Amino acid sequence: MASRILKPDLLPQMSGVQEEGQLVNQLLQWMSRPANIRWLLIFDNYDNPQMPGQENSNTYDIRQYFPHAAQGSIIISTRSPRLTFGKTHRLEKLDVQQLDGLQQSLSILAHRSGWSDVAHDPDAEKLVKRLDGLPLALTTAGAYLSQTPDSFAEYIQTYENSWADLEETAEDLLDYPGRTLYNTWMVSFKLLQAQDKIVARLLQLLAYFDNQDILVRASEQRHR
Repeated sequence: MASRILKPDLLPQMSGVQEEGQLVNQLLQWMSRPANIRWLLIFDNYDNPQMPGQENSNTYDIRQYFPHAAQGSIIISTRSPRLTFGKTHRLEKLDVQQLDGLQQSLSILAHRSGWSDVAHDPDAEKLVKRLDGLPLALTTAGAYLSQTPDSFAEYIQTYENSWADLEETAEDLLDYPGRTLYNTWMVSFKLLQAQDKIVARLLQLLAYFDNQDILVRASEQRHR
């Protein structure tokens, strides 16, 4: 935002926490000018709000990043039920939606895999249809293909083999979208196991930790 809005010649001089704070204040002042009335700020995953009387280094008050004039719009997504400001819209269940168009699915696959001319590859189209237009499954498959020399046809074969294994070993079979997402993840995880068993074990261990605990400890290690 600063590179687009503020004077570009000031940015190379900015470094460190104090200077970043100055940039934030300048941006908030810019959004508070009377003429700047059509902005939208989105704060995603604000899951650790700071509550009155609560002392916790993992929480913070997001309102310090609000512009000083209420002439735009702010959207906050959170899993926390403790926010006491703003208008709340609760989503009891958010289903993963399928993409309607074939071209949208091919676009995701092309972007994540880094492959060119995906739109004219019949095997890519078969893969897209097999994954049923699920964005996360397409993203996972594309990421796998970006790290291997496998073709789309070879990925489909690997996927089908993993699907057959899942049917034989799973006690409670998921619904079709759930099985699709699980299967694309499992194909990638098996590749990771083959490449580095220690990293695969570490990933399994991290599954038992809260994501915020991992982020906080990683940040502490960097500052040391």
